[in-house]
Amino acid sequence: MLPSCDDLFQDSTEAALTAGGLEPIGDTSGPGQGGYGASDPSLQAMIEANESVSCTWVLPGSERGLSTSVTIASDSDREAVAAALLAAGFTHASAVGDSYSMESGGEYPHTETHALYEDFWVATVDSFGTDASLYTEDAMGTVIQLNS
Repeated sequence: MLPSCDDLFQDSTEAALTAGGLEPIGDTSGPGQGGYGASDPSLQAMIEANESVSCTWVLPGSERGLSTSVTIASDSDREAVAAALLAAGFTHASAVGDSYSMESGGEYPHTETHALYEDFWVATVDSFGTDASLYTEDAMGTVIQLNS
């Protein structure tokens, strides 16, 4: 079962987002809406091709924002995601499931974190932010609670 954007994060996480001036714009997983928790177009296509929800928060008047996608993924999808992330240079860690993260500098700095656990893939891109792992972990906790 996928969470709704209203239920994706704990209240404390939503409060931190709001305190930072970010506003929720809801599910942006539809074609042409462009709010995905992955920066790579091939991974975005996988999110779009599977049952998913992508919740986006933005800081009005800026390029600051974050998107967290929760996707139901098959074994082969999860293997393909893991391979693509490792090939792109993401750091891998194992805790509850597998976690992959990367921080990108340059003109458009962002952090990006992906978690693969059982039938789920949770991914967050935090543009001009440093907390992608926090949002991915929080969302994965919600997914685990909903599906236990």
